[in-house]
Amino acid sequence: MTLQLGSHPGLPLELEREIFECAASAHGNAISLILVLVAHRVRVWIEPFLYTYVQFRRGSWHRIDSFIYTLHSRRPTLSNIEKEEPTFFSRHVKSLLMPSVFVSRTQSLALLQSCTGIENLALWARYTDAQTLAALIELPKLKMLSLLGCMVAPFLAAGGGQTLTHFDVSCYLPTPEECMKLPRVTHLAYTFDSEHWNTASAFTQAIEQILEVMPQLQVLLLIMEGPSPMLTHLATLEDQRVVIMQDVWWPGEWDLLGERGGRNLVIWNKAEDLIQARRATS
Repeated sequence: MTLQLGSHPGLPLELEREIFECAASAHGNAISLILVLVAHRVRVWIEPFLYTYVQFRRGSWHRIDSFIYTLHSRRPTLSNIEKEEPTFFSRHVKSLLMPSVFVSRTQSLALLQSCTGIENLALWARYTDAQTLAALIELPKLKMLSLLGCMVAPFLAAGGGQTLTHFDVSCYLPTPEECMKLPRVTHLAYTFDSEHWNTASAFTQAIEQILEVMPQLQVLLLIMEGPSPMLTHLATLEDQRVVIMQDVWWPGEWDLLGERGGRNLVIWNKAEDLIQARRATS
């Protein structure tokens, strides 16, 4: 018998859905963009996969406004299952990467207020106003966060960080007092330039104080921007949780997280592997 165009394939609906979702999960957006064209019911199943990971790459900032337009004017075309449109993005967007200081405050706020189910967030902007900080702090499922230095102190002072397990900061090392406000953080990364510190000994002392007040910490990743004479001094740190790396390009690591669904950022996996190898030989 010839299957007519548009007819149902005859599989149980649950099995058909599982087949399509497995294909979308295994092959990412490239195949998902094709699958949503198969049939209306398939679009209902697959469209959430398209929004699980949202990244605005360099050179594509114009897409931010397009995405925000979608947030506010999404058409009710999916079915009764997805009829409650305002919750679609809060349910399905899990990772959001904004690697630019050119994301406006209004854009950042719209994204944070709409995608409230975010678990992984890189907000590389310079907004410390109360509204943005409140939207950031009110993300109930946020586990992994990357911030520019100017946002770190205001974020922690406002009570942020209670749900975090992974925290990455640039150009600002949280004080021991601030670190004590991060009870669940097991992975802390600090990107810095040696010019930020007067002496290597002062920096080493600050690292040792953080390690002391954060016994739950499993990885303290120090990322150096370029070569530095401080590297030799840092090598004297005896705590096995400390990992030193140079010239790490974070967006590339977030790409791998989004496209392949890794258990954590690849850079964290590398650090954990180094610590494990270090302990195995000690």
